[in-house]
Amino acid sequence: MDKLSSDTSKYDALVQYVKEWAGSMMNPGNGLTTPIKVQVTDDGVQITFAPKQATGKKYRSADEEKESEKKGLKKKTGNEPQEEGGVEIFVLGDDSLSVQAKRFNYGEDVSVKEMSEETIVSKLKEALIVWKGEQK
Repeated sequence: MDKLSSDTSKYDALVQYVKEWAGSMMNPGNGLTTPIKVQVTDDGVQITFAPKQATGKKYRSADEEKESEKKGLKKKTGNEPQEEGGVEIFVLGDDSLSVQAKRFNYGEDVSVKEMSEETIVSKLKEALIVWKGEQK
């Protein structure tokens, strides 16, 4: 959302509001179809989709391991960090206050979680409308 306020002195208050809002997304009934983790950053939050539990897909036979090594792919131990994707939300405060959201942390073989992303952005927009109304 662009230009939530022209008063850039409210930058810290908006960052804190976004962080608190993100914490509320951890509550049951948040409308998300994918579990999430929230990590606070200096200017907002990173909402990361929680990795699924290891399944049989991660298992590689000895032949599959040899084939991967021939192709120059590193051997997977099962301990590598998962890149399940997420939404990074941050506050900008140059000439005016705005909040931006972008995709991040998607692994090569991970499908985009569009429904969950749309839910996050929709709920964020609703929360920012409330914040803007409280500033008057």
